[in-house]
Amino acid sequence: MRSLADWLEQQQRSHPNAIDLTLARVRDVARRMDLLAPAFKVITVAGTNGKGSTVAYLDAVLRSAGRKVGRFTSPHLTRYNERICVDGNEASDTALIESFERIDDARNAITLTFFEYNALAALDLFTRANVEFAVLEVGLGGRLDATNIVDADVGIVCSIGLDHADWLGTSIEGIGREKAGIFRRGRVAILGSEELPDSVAGFAAEVGAVPVLTGRDYSFRIHGETWDFQSQAATFQVNAGSSAGITVTADPPANLEAGSYPIEVTATAGERHVGGNLQVDITGDFRMALTTPDRSMTRSARGRSPRPVVLNQTSM
Repeated sequence: MRSLADWLEQQQRSHPNAIDLTLARVRDVARRMDLLAPAFKVITVAGTNGKGSTVAYLDAVLRSAGRKVGRFTSPHLTRYNERICVDGNEASDTALIESFERIDDARNAITLTFFEYNALAALDLFTRANVEFAVLEVGLGGRLDATNIVDADVGIVCSIGLDHADWLGTSIEGIGREKAGIFRRGRVAILGSEELPDSVAGFAAEVGAVPVLTGRDYSFRIHGETWDFQSQAATFQVNAGSSAGITVTADPPANLEAGSYPIEVTATAGERHVGGNLQVDITGDFRMALTTPDRSMTRSARGRSPRPVVLNQTSM
């Protein structure tokens, strides 16, 4: 069996060009591997800056809510295995090698770039691990990036700047449009900055995505050592207050629709910080978890009830 190092060396010279922004080849191999319509939800993150931290936060929040999550990032810091994680655990050398073997069996004479091998291996391992969510970091651009062979249930563009001009051009508007290429009709499109070029929102409107705009649909506020997140869809507060009790209230309406989640969550616990997570799926299901840092109190709930769910210290 070839070692992981042998495989990575071979992938570096497998394709004539290190970067080849076309999707036909990688999509064809993915189709042969039955990876194009995954059972898991896909969150794709694009942007000039902020992609890695956004992916890390999403991975942490979803896993804290009890979800099984696949995380795909690039480049790696110390070793290749970091790029593909399931539930916070790096893919093993053996898992990667077996995935590369499956990719080679499927591709036949099709050549792939180093990153295309990487993206296919991530989708393959996430499928085999039966993850519930895959959080994918775009490698370059968005529209023609290998991660874009699967449709994102949620697409996020963090920021836009002049980067990879040889591939994306020197126009901020043009770069914005390329990165917005991850958006899909009827799916959520999150715009992570008020300073994004008009082309990002324009592309979302053009394809019929559901835009969620910072400063309009959501905002956050930092005060002291606490923070609040607020939006038309949800309110989440973490407070260090004077109350000794802990109360979390979730009040979803009877009919939740994609992109419209009017839910309020508040948590206080004496002088201690309380960490809470609320995840509302596109299906309308919600899952909530609350715990104190010392884990002396913890509680979770899930369901689709339109009635409020109230958790307090005595029930914990």
